Amino acid sequence: MNLYNKKSITGIANSSLIKASGVYSLASLLNSAIPFLLLPILTHYLNPEEYGIISMFGLLQSIVGVFSGLSIYGAVQREYFHLNGNEYKEYVGNCIVILFLSTVLVTILIYLFSGFIEEISSIKKDLFWIIILISFYQFVILTLTSIYRAKMEAIKLAYFKLALQ
Repeated sequence: MNLYNKKSITGIANSSLIKASGVYSLASLLNSAIPFLLLPILTHYLNPEEYGIISMFGLLQSIVGVFSGLSIYGAVQREYFHLNGNEYKEYVGNCIVILFLSTVLVTILIYLFSGFIEEISSIKKDLFWIIILISFYQFVILTLTSIYRAKMEAIKLAYFKLALQ
């Protein structure tokens, strides 16, 4: 291998993109391993009905999460590269306004259909408010992680994701 190839391989291996990719991959692996490792504990201590309620809670939270915030966090990450500092801050602020408005709309819909949702899901109405809060804050978390990813702040992103598990 000639000297030029060694330098280019070393340059690629030392690039911030490769380092950040390694940190992202390790954090994602650990983030995915935690629920997998908890599965035997949950199945040991919960009966099938309780485990079903937890699964239904997660499903409802996922459905509400789609409508709360409207998944704008992807646009927040994309616009980081297109807008300057003040414009970007204003854009993120507008996304937070959209989050509030969509969460209020989702809350109204859940309130109106709470009896039906409780009947088909076996989740008590009192837990719907927790689902709404989780969805709201999940949007905030996803927005923050999108910003960390766009800024190439892999270590902050990894700490943040692992701390939330």
